[in-house]
Amino acid sequence: MSKDKRRSPAPTPTAQERLRSLLPFLYGPEWQGLEGRQRDDGPIQLTGGAIVSGCPFPGLGLWYEVTTYSYSGPRKFAGVSFDAADDVQSETPRRAASRAWSYGVDQADLEREQEKVPPTAESVLATLRDASSLERLRQTILEAEVIEFTADQAIELNGLLLKYIGRYHGAKDELTLVSVGAAIRSYAALLPAARFDEIAGLLSFTEPLPSLLENEVAKMTVRKLTANPPACDEPYPKLAEQLADLADSFMKPRILPRDCCGPAAMNAALATAIMRTPRFLNVIECVQSLNVAWFRKQLGRRADRLSLELTAKFPLERVSAQRDALARLRELGEA
Repeated sequence: MSKDKRRSPAPTPTAQERLRSLLPFLYGPEWQGLEGRQRDDGPIQLTGGAIVSGCPFPGLGLWYEVTTYSYSGPRKFAGVSFDAADDVQSETPRRAASRAWSYGVDQADLEREQEKVPPTAESVLATLRDASSLERLRQTILEAEVIEFTADQAIELNGLLLKYIGRYHGAKDELTLVSVGAAIRSYAALLPAARFDEIAGLLSFTEPLPSLLENEVAKMTVRKLTANPPACDEPYPKLAEQLADLADSFMKPRILPRDCCGPAAMNAALATAIMRTPRFLNVIECVQSLNVAWFRKQLGRRADRLSLELTAKFPLERVSAQRDALARLRELGEA
């Protein structure tokens, strides 16, 4: 069964390609424009910091080749700091890269990773059923995001994903939480529309999800309903209740700036607008009473973009209720 956002199977990226796509987010603005500038002539003019040409992605057993050129301050990645000594400043990129390897990055490990057989739907399911290593489970959860599953496989996968989310959503380490976020995305993407209310269960664990993961649930609800907007009122009452409560909990001036609270509140508000639920009126009251200009303006802009997206994809009569609700959020952002 194909996920909503894909119309036809695409080539499965390698582990290196998939993780390389994360580098702009891991490195931030410093990464922009730096990749692909390797040269064999001319010195690297470092102002301090480090060169890394191959380093491990912690906990996943995957390796990249990375080269950066100019930034200030020592740089740490995967728990290893590469300090730029004065003599490095006069070395060519190739020599400097060779020095970086000597700090403990193993070329053989990279080659072994490249030789691995690409994961399949069957191998992913087998690992999630039987793996006892958390590291292996995390890697497999990430692999599952880019693999196509049949309808029967998707049913089994979602059961295994739900078990993983329930077991590890309270983890304290960042890598495990990242993998739980990936599991939430896959779980939501594979749920059929008729059963989508079941995702409300992710917001009602005895130990609540951290705000990072609550935002994943709200964000995936927006994506799912934008791809398939409800044609009737109150299609997902449990989910509407949970998301309205989430928006109400986070729409407080002192809470919104905290980690992921602002995005979670915004996505929860947008989801209730698209969901055709009476609980949207409660969300409107929360936004009206919220004296945080930046949040209201950003929410209004997001609502306007979603309305335009729905209008471009569906007949007006199909999404008139959603457009009216999103218009109310836009007006509150302009007030």
